Order: sequence, then structure tokens, then C-alpha cells
Amino acid sequence: MNGGPATAGGSIVLTKDLINARLMGDRVQPGFISVADDSLLSLAARMIGIYNAGNGITRGEIDEMMAPIVASCRNLRLGNGLRKTLEDRAEYVSAAQEDLAARRREVFLASARELRSGSHGDEASYGEAVRRAVSLPEDGLYSDLPENEKLVGIGDMTPRQLLERYNCALVQGLLLYSRQLELELPDVRPSQLRRLMRALRFNRLVADVVAKDKSAKDGDEPMTVKMLVDGPGSVLSNARSYGLQLALFFPHVCLLPKWRLRAKVELRGRWRNLVLDESCALVFNGRMTGAYVPEEVELFSKRIVEKLQGTQWHLVDECPYIKCKGGMFIFPDYAFMNDSGEYCYLELFHRWHSTQISARLETLDNGAQWPLIIGVDNSIAQRPELEEQLASSAYFQQNGFTYRDYPLPDKVAKLLTQRR
Repeated sequence: MNGGPATAGGSIVLTKDLINARLMGDRVQPGFISVADDSLLSLAARMIGIYNAGNGITRGEIDEMMAPIVASCRNLRLGNGLRKTLEDRAEYVSAAQEDLAARRREVFLASARELRSGSHGDEASYGEAVRRAVSLPEDGLYSDLPENEKLVGIGDMTPRQLLERYNCALVQGLLLYSRQLELELPDVRPSQLRRLMRALRFNRLVADVVAKDKSAKDGDEPMTVKMLVDGPGSVLSNARSYGLQLALFFPHVCLLPKWRLRAKVELRGRWRNLVLDESCALVFNGRMTGAYVPEEVELFSKRIVEKLQGTQWHLVDECPYIKCKGGMFIFPDYAFMNDSGEYCYLELFHRWHSTQISARLETLDNGAQWPLIIGVDNSIAQRPELEEQLASSAYFQQNGFTYRDYPLPDKVAKLLTQRR
């Protein structure tokens, strides 16, 4: 009986040992490759050809066929990086659901019994006796091991697309070790910015967003925006998990026509500057991690709509941003509107957002007139320094709540309906 998919492509990030990069003092420059280089296109085509060789090929067989191709590369790090980029797109299926470890134990015990019996004159007789004692699975006793997982496919990919995906994965790999991500987005439209912020929220990231043009107009007129996202180097716990979210967010930046990125990256015991812009011509052709709605988000949206039935409030499909004094923007997680056309927003702060929630509450307690409901994950709400601030914050006591993993619609509905 076939099992479910063992792996699914999409999250391609190169590990530190596979990253080609030049270190120049306090700077780091990714070793981008030419996506039009004939020799690299030929190499990419040979690698893709292995995965397209036929149905039912196993992971172990792919490893055997790929090994000489990678070994032929003068730059082994590049060869292994391309291999990893392609492998991360692959989807495999495990051959069996049954407990083959227990079945193997039965075979070993039966083998021991037959050997002790001393009644077999040759190997063929001995093997036949074991097979009679224990029925063997059609796919064999070891079909549950990783090397025996069977390839489902890698999706459509051309050699050029593999090289493009590798270049993007280089940057993502560096961002795993970053301290802070700073983006400048010239001529970005509010609609583009909203899409970028949806991807940011999907990856449970929070950014300070400020328009450099303080007189930015409403509508969809272009403006220049600066974004500051704290990286994993600023977080004492969950650093690698946070870095992965930051890396998975980066491809959404590549979709913008103009962008400039600065980041601090820790390599070989030093913090180094990574500076990139749209001139790198990076192209992301994988699956966007923000392209689907997580199950918990769909469930929350469905349940909050049910809870708000019969009240003056309803959930808004497209969540607007809040434009504040000084050109600052707030992009909440959810927006609600009442029968009078007034908005109220829900902003959630997850386990690595302690710095942002502290600053947000300080501003609200000092009189900022933002119609916000604040939700704080228990993992940071219980930290002594923040627990004290939450308890002493008049705004949070009236307009906030704590939650575990994801907010309860009941709490949000209660805070909405009691608003004046």
C-alpha cells in the first residue's frame, strides 16, 4: 500500500557549506552564475534529465546517477548546490504504510530458528523455509527506507530556470544567518506593498515600514518606502527558524521592479554586509510560500465571521494599511468594518516579535489614535519584562489579549463588540 508524499519541493535554501560567496573585508558577494552560460546550461540539462528518466526511480538510484555528474564539476560546491536546488523540488512517495521494522524482526527470528534446526543442507533450502515461515511484502523488506522512496516528479523546469533558481537560493542561504533585513523600494505602488506585506505576515514576520515621501498620497500612486525587518541575529531563541522565514520571504522582493536590500550576515565569525538590488536580475520560479492560505487562517476567518453574525461588525476581505504620522505604515493581520463604515484592525505578535509589541504599546499608551486590537502570543507575553508592560498598559488591558499559537475568535469578537 502506497503512503503519502515524503517530501515536497518549494522551500529551497542552500546550506552554509553549499554557498558560493566572496568575502571582501566586511562585505559578502554571492557567487552568482550566468544563466546563459552554455556549459552550465548543459550541466543543468543533464541533472534534470536524471529526474525525468522514468517513473518509479528511487532516491537511491538518483543519488547513484547524480554522483558522477557532480564529481565532473570543477567547482564541486556549485555542482552540489545545483543538485540541492533540484532535489528540493523533488516529491517522493514512501512505498509502504505497514510497520516493516516489525516485519524485519519476524524474518530475523524465523531465520534464527531455521539455522538452529540444522535441517537444511544448502542455502536454497534454508531460504525457502524462511519464506514459508514469513510472508514477504511485494516491495521488499526495506522499501520504507529513504533511499527506496520513489520519485513522483519535480514539476516542469528548464535548464535556465534551474540556474535562475540557484542564484535566488544563494541569497536565501545567506539570509539564514542575517541580523537584520533593510529594504528600500523606490516607486512601489500601495497595491504592490500590500502583496509584499501579506507575504511578510504569512511568514510571521513583522517590519517597520516608513514612506520616505512623507506626503505620500492615497490611492495607488507610486512612492518610495523603507522597510526594516529584524533578522535572526537579533533573536536569542528560534534564530534558525526565524532565519528560514526571512529566507522564504525574500523571493517576493524579487517580483518588484525596483528594490535595494541591505543585510548583516554572520559568516566565519564576523558580521558582513550584503548589498543587492534589482540589477542582480534575480528570478524566482518556484512556489511562492504566500500563495496559499494556511489552514489556521482559513479556520479563524470562518469562525470569526460566524461569531460576528448579528453584530454591526464584519470581516473585510482586503486588509487596508494604517497610515500614521511621520510616514509610518502599519499593516495589520485582519481588518473589520462596522455598519457606520468605521474600521478596526487586528494585529498579531508572534513569538519573535517582542521588540515590536513593546514599541507598539508604548506608542498607543502615549495617545496614538489607531483603532487596533492587539494579540500577543503567550510565548512572549510570559517573559518577565513584557509581562510587566502588558499588565501596566492601559491600552492593552482594554484592547488586547494573549493567545497560544493562533487567536481565539471569541476573544476578538468580544473586543470588537464592546468598542464604542
